[in-house]
Amino acid sequence: TTTNPRLGIVFLPQKVGPLRIHASAGTGFVTPLASQLAGLTDEVVGVQRRITRGNPNLSPEESTSYDIGVGYESNVLGADLTYFDMDNKNKIESVFVTNTATKRESTYVNASDASATGWELTLQGDPGLLLGGEGGAWLWEATSTYYTERTQNLPAGVSPLRNVARMKFNTSLGYTNGPASVRLSARHVNGMIDQDFSARRI
Repeated sequence: TTTNPRLGIVFLPQKVGPLRIHASAGTGFVTPLASQLAGLTDEVVGVQRRITRGNPNLSPEESTSYDIGVGYESNVLGADLTYFDMDNKNKIESVFVTNTATKRESTYVNASDASATGWELTLQGDPGLLLGGEGGAWLWEATSTYYTERTQNLPAGVSPLRNVARMKFNTSLGYTNGPASVRLSARHVNGMIDQDFSARRI
């Protein structure tokens, strides 16, 4: 049994105005997967045998997080900038026990702790209104997340958080005309450490 409280606050400097200030804080709890506790995979790739074993001694992950930000909203443009801070205890990670040319064995461990801080920026607007025309047909959206810190403590020492990119950027432009609509999207990821057993960094 676990209880994970969370509190969120929104403050409007003016009763009717475009600005808002928001903040939240809370805790989280994640139990290990069955495969992380008792799984076993054994395969051969080329000349290397690859074994992944579960760890029955894993503890659940626990997290504490908070964020604070400011937002702006009008019929032409919306924007939000948020600072976030996350701390994890007992974070579950995959680590190598053996890694040679002919044999690689991995298992799961609880990292003693992990932390991440950064900024998230969200923008959206109506290009038609921004260019002085009629609104409602076009919609532009963009979201970017940048981590100023993303580290974890493993038995081998401090390392970057795996599968957490330093920077992510998503944008899209959509157009709607009656029953028809079209949407163009793009995504950029930079500076991610990956341990998927096929790629080291993307």
